[in-house]
Amino acid sequence: MILFRQKMKNLDLPKAEAVVRLSCADKPRRVTVRRIDEDHGNPLKLWEAMGRPDALNPAEVEALKDKSAVRPAAWPFTWEDGVLTVRAALGVNDVYGFVIE
Repeated sequence: MILFRQKMKNLDLPKAEAVVRLSCADKPRRVTVRRIDEDHGNPLKLWEAMGRPDALNPAEVEALKDKSAVRPAAWPFTWEDGVLTVRAALGVNDVYGFVIE
């Protein structure tokens, strides 16, 4: 399941809560997320924190790639009466990819 919040203009808006409810016969073992937002999968923010260098050496490139990699993480969910509920607060242009197992 993919959730995203797109605005063609990069407006500075507060996060908006998304609530997804899915019917499922069995309780999922886990829900994981891979996300791109202000703090995850954001090499631009890391590059800016480095002082916006014009050129990076190979070690800096690898460090930047590693620190901005999009990795799976556990995500909280509820399951009640056969309904899975997942909540997320998305900022402008955030992308969250959920895996339900």
